[in-house]
Amino acid sequence: MAKWRLPSILIALSVLTISASAQIVFFADFEDNSSAAVPGPEVNEIAAWVPDNAGQIWDIQDHPGTGNKGLFNTIEGCGTSGNTPLPGVTNFSDGVIQLLMSTTDDDSFGVVLRQSSESAGYVITFGTIETPAIIFARLDDGCGATGSCNDQTSCENGGNELLQVDHGLGPIAQDNTQVLLGRIEAVGSSIKVWYVDVANVADPMGDLGAPTLEITDGTWSAQPSRVDLVADEDLWHCSWSIDPADPARLHRVLSGAVSYGISLVGFSAEVRGRLSMDEFEIRSPD
Repeated sequence: MAKWRLPSILIALSVLTISASAQIVFFADFEDNSSAAVPGPEVNEIAAWVPDNAGQIWDIQDHPGTGNKGLFNTIEGCGTSGNTPLPGVTNFSDGVIQLLMSTTDDDSFGVVLRQSSESAGYVITFGTIETPAIIFARLDDGCGATGSCNDQTSCENGGNELLQVDHGLGPIAQDNTQVLLGRIEAVGSSIKVWYVDVANVADPMGDLGAPTLEITDGTWSAQPSRVDLVADEDLWHCSWSIDPADPARLHRVLSGAVSYGISLVGFSAEVRGRLSMDEFEIRSPD
């Protein structure tokens, strides 16, 4: 049961744009009179962090894992889950979102991005123990709903989520001493997610290796995609025949087919995710 918002988790946040100069557009370290905060020290003030759920209560406390301060969610429970916008960030779609987090519970933390309305956008869940995974889902499908856990909206373990990948971190400490780093890189149609233990990272701002999750943010093309089914047996995979010793010729099979299926072949690992099609048609040659 993944609670997609922060139950009993301490965090430090940074949001960066990807450009030639890697301009930082937001950074909160929750330290008093911090000169590092961007756009200014006001982002470290607790009053700047206003959740959409009045039951979600934030506080700034010492972070035992980092030795610095962090933003602490004081109320645990599905009913207090909600979205807390980053102070002063109103137009961010491409770039990098990075945060440090730890937990005293077995729940999860979610990040909303590319949100165009209350119910349109993406939510990425960094799971801990109950759901040891990264979950990529859409607000459009009811995921990330205020006051609900992921299991209550069927957004985990093969439900409405688009993709769920095991985080590979093993058992996670529940005393705020194990610091985890989450990074989301969203550039154009490419979205990559990393989820690592800071203790295993030489440079938290540097190369983290291969992403834990990778997905494409795609839209329907203005023009339909067209695939010609050429009657060339070298291009086809014969998976079944009434008479395996003497299978029917391909041209006869194609001319008499009354139904079609899609088979994913040639992969070295289990294919996961969702295949979407719209206005699918099969036409005979003109």
